[in-house]
Parts: sequence; C-alpha cells; structure tokens
Amino acid sequence: MKDLFLYNKKSNDLIIHSMLEAGFAHKRVIEEISHILNTHYMWIAQLKGERYNKNLWQPISTDDLFKANNLVHQKTEEFLAQEMDQLFLIEKGDDQIKKPLKAILYEIILFSNQHRAKVEVLFKKFNIYSPSLSYLDVKQLDVLEEF
Repeated sequence: MKDLFLYNKKSNDLIIHSMLEAGFAHKRVIEEISHILNTHYMWIAQLKGERYNKNLWQPISTDDLFKANNLVHQKTEEFLAQEMDQLFLIEKGDDQIKKPLKAILYEIILFSNQHRAKVEVLFKKFNIYSPSLSYLDVKQLDVLEEF
C-alpha cells in the first residue's frame, strides 16, 4: 500500500508541475487537482474521527498545491503503518459504515486516479504536455532518479 501512495504523491506532483511549467492554470484543472487533494484530506480526517466541512471542490491556490499534496501524504503515513484489516467508522452520505483501513486507502487511490484522468483530458484539450501517469512509468522515473 505504501508503494501506491508514493505513486499517488508522485503522480499529483507531476500534474502540478506540468500545469505550472506550462504557465497555464485553467480553472477546471485547478478544481480537479484541488478536489483530489481535498477529498484525500477529508478521508484522512474521517480516519482520525474528525469532521471535514470544507467544500471538496474549493480551489487551492497554485502556490499551495505542492504543499497540500505533501501534507495529505504526510498525514497518510501514520495509517500506512497500521493494521490494514482494522475497521474504521466513516461517513458515507447520511450513513455511518465500518470499513477496513485497506479499503479506505484503496478508495483514495482509485478516486485520485479517476480525477487525474480528467486532468489528462483537460491537458490534451488545452495542448498542455501531460506526463504519463501509469504506475509503471512513474515507478520507472523513481528508478531513473536513483542513478
């Protein structure tokens, strides 16, 4: 699971970097990236038993995107060290349900991937270079950076 979150963080970083490198911060792109980070933060808050009342679509300033990405992944670290079968009570709409930690963390990864795919489509629409965000390509970047 730790590998998936390293991939998740790196993928978010690549998207943010590409957007800033292009000098083009379209409202929809910022909303999607912000939504990924806000929703990730909301899940972590729920795992801690806290309420998260912020609008999940609230844009994060371009100056703070890297910082927000680092923060949510830093807060995720403590849960990656816990027992993955441990049950947590979380809110799902108006209901409260128990889910294993592994399922919640995996849901964060899936959600992030879905919304990064939307960002990739927006990048293509606006002729912005979109880095490959496949797991294998991102892992290959990590290996190359080690040399």
